[in-house]
Amino acid sequence: MASENVAKDKAAITGVGYTKITRNSGVSVATLAFQATIAAIRDAGLTPKDIDGILSYGLGDSVSVREVATGLGMGTSNWNCDISGGGSQSCGVIAQAAMAITAGLCKHVVAYRAMNGRSGVRMGRLGSTGGARATPGGAQWSAPFGFAGPPQMYAMMARKHMAMYGTTNDHLGQIAVTLRKNALKNERAIMRAPLTLDDYHNSRWVAEPFHILDCCQETDAACAMVISRADLAKSMPHKPAYVMSFSYGGGPATRVTRSANLRAGEVDRRRERAESSCGSGFSPRCP
Repeated sequence: MASENVAKDKAAITGVGYTKITRNSGVSVATLAFQATIAAIRDAGLTPKDIDGILSYGLGDSVSVREVATGLGMGTSNWNCDISGGGSQSCGVIAQAAMAITAGLCKHVVAYRAMNGRSGVRMGRLGSTGGARATPGGAQWSAPFGFAGPPQMYAMMARKHMAMYGTTNDHLGQIAVTLRKNALKNERAIMRAPLTLDDYHNSRWVAEPFHILDCCQETDAACAMVISRADLAKSMPHKPAYVMSFSYGGGPATRVTRSANLRAGEVDRRRERAESSCGSGFSPRCP
């Protein structure tokens, strides 16, 4: 039975900001964070004094919310949090902002992600001078075998997917080709040269069955969003994008890498809860 979604439509995204996406920003991660957050705040028609909550996430490669809040000259902060995590937290910070607003703690929250992912801290450099980091917990058992980042970890899952479902490198290549076609239409994209399936197959391996063209770019950049209380959002410069639903949590089968059928049970439960709490007007198109 679905639980009540008390945060439904109580918060909305009202401003966005971002920096250039480059391979060498030439500035600190803090500077990138300031540029993106200021742009988002201005886009929402606000000033830093209007912001009373701040959130971010990272994996030891970003700048703390305390430093950014101080640099922005924010007023009173009623909610701030540095979350340890990767890509999925891009949704998590929006959910947490909506919760803080629904609880009556904040009126306007800024959430950002900033990193010098190419010129600064880079993933997958185990044992190198520039990127060597401590490997606590379970990573201490996988790092010695070269599991330094997502390509190596997900390569094992991809091999299992191939064995279970007949997936081939042609299928993976079509994903890369399609994404490149989309990038050609985006003036902010890093990779804008046309890509064919032959180009994909001829590119070097990173961790079989992944070629380098299966992997995302290492870039220096920052982006930010302002999430505002719904009643305030109505009179702000842009049409609000309301937060309809989310499901935030975890469990014993959170990691897909530990799932026998490549479908993490906890991820499925989170999806079902988020969909069901949207109400009757939501029609999901999930596989």
